[in-house]
Amino acid sequence: ESGCKVALVLENGSGGCSGYQETVPCNRLEPCFLEAEDPLEAARQRCLEHKEEAARLAQVDLAHERARSGAWLGLKEEQRIRLIGEGVWRRPHVDHSGAGNIRRYNFDSQTYDVNLKFEGKSSGFGNQGFGCSSDHLLEKLPARYLMPVFWEESDPAHAMQLVADRDEEVRRHYRLTQPLAEKCQGAILNLPKGTMVATMGSVLGNDTIVYAVVENYCRWSQAYQLSKPPSQSGQSHLPNAALASVPAEKLKPYIWFSEDPVEEAERLVAAHVAEVERLTYSEVLTEEFADCLLSLPDGFPVRLTRRIPRKQVTVPTPHSASWKTWLSTTVSSLSKAPVGSPGDIGFIVSRDVGTDGTCFYSIALLPDNAPPNTLKTSERQREALSHGLLPSNILSGLYNRASGVSPDFFRPCFIGAPDPLDTAQWIRSRHEAEATRMAAAVAAVARIGPVSLLGMPTGTPVADRRTGEGGTVVAYDCSTAAYAVRRSRSQLLPVLAPAAQVAPTLADSTDPEASMGELLALHEAETTRLEAVRQANIMARNAGPALPPGTAVEVDESVDVARGPHLSRRGNIVAWAGANPSQCIVQLRPAVLASAVSSDARVTVPRAALRPVFWESATPIQDAQALLTGTGAEHPRAE
Repeated sequence: ESGCKVALVLENGSGGCSGYQETVPCNRLEPCFLEAEDPLEAARQRCLEHKEEAARLAQVDLAHERARSGAWLGLKEEQRIRLIGEGVWRRPHVDHSGAGNIRRYNFDSQTYDVNLKFEGKSSGFGNQGFGCSSDHLLEKLPARYLMPVFWEESDPAHAMQLVADRDEEVRRHYRLTQPLAEKCQGAILNLPKGTMVATMGSVLGNDTIVYAVVENYCRWSQAYQLSKPPSQSGQSHLPNAALASVPAEKLKPYIWFSEDPVEEAERLVAAHVAEVERLTYSEVLTEEFADCLLSLPDGFPVRLTRRIPRKQVTVPTPHSASWKTWLSTTVSSLSKAPVGSPGDIGFIVSRDVGTDGTCFYSIALLPDNAPPNTLKTSERQREALSHGLLPSNILSGLYNRASGVSPDFFRPCFIGAPDPLDTAQWIRSRHEAEATRMAAAVAAVARIGPVSLLGMPTGTPVADRRTGEGGTVVAYDCSTAAYAVRRSRSQLLPVLAPAAQVAPTLADSTDPEASMGELLALHEAETTRLEAVRQANIMARNAGPALPPGTAVEVDESVDVARGPHLSRRGNIVAWAGANPSQCIVQLRPAVLASAVSSDARVTVPRAALRPVFWESATPIQDAQALLTGTGAEHPRAE
């Protein structure tokens, strides 16, 4: 093409070559046979090689003459080319030869992306808005502005014929595919996995066309997770993060690589039409099933109809959110303006039920109303998506929440359900079943009246008789007849409420009558046990001084052992304090509302300030008698 590349021999007698190389035209060179063992044979062989190369170059000239005749389509990647016609003005500088190679052929626009050969000069010519993203990369170059060259081909005629055959095949394919591509250009929703797409101006932030393959589709955001096509070169610079979530409006189907473009176009259009119908139908069902608001499952979407007051927004604690999220949410909560707007989407986090059957929800609100991204959902979480629920791993990351929200503030939303009608019927069946269950639960709670139930187990759903706020029992203090209740509308620590202040709601019971019967039976048993505990505590006052380790005791009020609200005055004897029988080491129990055991819980207390107690005993009378026997004390008769 341009001569021979030669390296100058060093003049120091070593026989080596310098690192400097230069391309020299053939007419400026002549062969030298000083190093040949048989100079005549070497010269004869050189003449044969020259004739063969001359004949091959004659074929190259013929192939190039044919190549200049038309705009060839479908040139393969790495095919060597040279700029012609108006293409020469796309060179990086005026002295550039215009040689390069094909980077990619764009089927839809019949253009090429070309890498020009680097010839050692900076840009200063021709790069004036013609599509060059760098000195030596030309994008969307029309086919008529270049021609294939065959300098390195051993059979130039055959190589040129392959180019012509490929051109005819591509033109036939283009005539078939072009109307189909236009037909499915707007089919951008619910594209099946494996569909080739082209994205423009969305992935790299410029007008560069990026080809990718659909991996997943998010029904919530109508966005795609894409991957790099395995057979497309020239995209190694593309970051994987840029393909994580691409909006549907930023891409279009690319069916030019399809083996059967007719079938592919029909498949994509059918998928798009079905998705449009699903989205439209989901909005219709929202109005039709607007009153089905009982027993909405966690993660179910709702569409707000009114603005939620700011006072109902829950600020996340720092341990449940990043400090940045916590600070921004805390500052925004200082405003008293309502949050959310009619039409915004939220997700059910939890539900609490009052004693009168009233229902309130905690709702996770989307930041800036941005749709959730379910593209990276694990297979274990995909069961939730079958009914349009937001998976728990995504729901837990939504820290902006409102609690105590009445169903009057929202309606059910079915936009995330693959089958909106099936999900709507499922929600209605849950609503009707919950309405029947709640009626039975309200009747069961009403029958007990103002009775303060004792001994309700941990996890029992309860409600405040005064405010109606729901919660869950996390602990029971039988000595004070009080419960530690974690409120449903707050992420703060549990609160201590007297038994007379809380009532069961039977919110998790499938048979309210039977559940209320169990709670009443526990109450009666606890009432009987507490009466026996009081008698046992009176009996144990006569216990001898040598209380054995492990005995449950209560420290007298006259002794100051209080080390904060996290410790109670009850505990267990660990051991005697050395040889002094009048001092005991006691491990105090955490207070009911304490969330951890304190290192200050072990104290030394005089024996005279300790009273054996049996608040946690299942058989207090028998245990008190055993204690008296063990300490050699007299047995007073139990009342």
